[in-house]
Amino acid sequence: MTMHNALKLVFLKTGINLATLLASKVLPRAQGRYPQTHILIRVFSRLTKVFRIERYKTGTRGLEDQHFQRLLDVALRALAYISEEDRYYRQWLGLLFLLIEEELAREQRSMDRVTFARLMRKQWRLKGWSLISDELYARQKHGLFPLALTDHLYTLSKIKT
Repeated sequence: MTMHNALKLVFLKTGINLATLLASKVLPRAQGRYPQTHILIRVFSRLTKVFRIERYKTGTRGLEDQHFQRLLDVALRALAYISEEDRYYRQWLGLLFLLIEEELAREQRSMDRVTFARLMRKQWRLKGWSLISDELYARQKHGLFPLALTDHLYTLSKIKT
């Protein structure tokens, strides 16, 4: 990452942190009358659970963690409130969920062993995945795909607490 990009990222994160701090003071919590809101609440609940497990596991307790947790909370509140109050936004949110499902399936079908190994090395700095055979990858592709997208976080989402 260049110095210019790093500086842009710092300014962007600072702006987001300030905006989420303000939004967290005014946005109400939605209870959920519609399926779109129920899905949002369940997904964000799982994200928050994984965040807390990861934070405990790594021992990080810094301010950045509070910012990210607040970002999750504000995103849920904003999307849920708008979805509950406006049918136009609600239908688009429903479409978003369906399109994400389709795109995940498409990405999983198209990802080969070489692409998987490259993503693991490039995104998560994990080497050695290029050593697995095409046959093993084909048999384990369904279980390996979440690693390409989330590193270990999807595994944490499966922990029963």
